[in-house]
Amino acid sequence: MQTEAPTTVAVVSGRIYRGLFESERAIQDLTVRTLSTLVRQTRQEMAGQIGTTGQVVARLTSRVAARGLIATGRGAVTILQASVLAELAQSGEPGS
Repeated sequence: MQTEAPTTVAVVSGRIYRGLFESERAIQDLTVRTLSTLVRQTRQEMAGQIGTTGQVVARLTSRVAARGLIATGRGAVTILQASVLAELAQSGEPGS
């Protein structure tokens, strides 16, 4: 990993992160801003980070892509509409 400035990284378990993400608007906003351009991970890698399966990630990313909010490619997800994704995160709507 390369950073432009000195950076501190903390590892948080998926269970704790999910709890924070569900209850803290600041965590939701930070997450969306952080992921607002391009995510270079496989669905399986994403799943491992959030404590679920690759199938669940595939199903949800397909739903969100069908709405035009993201574009998926081999090993990458491009976030197209970060503000709408933030609203989905706030509402708890799972990509309907």
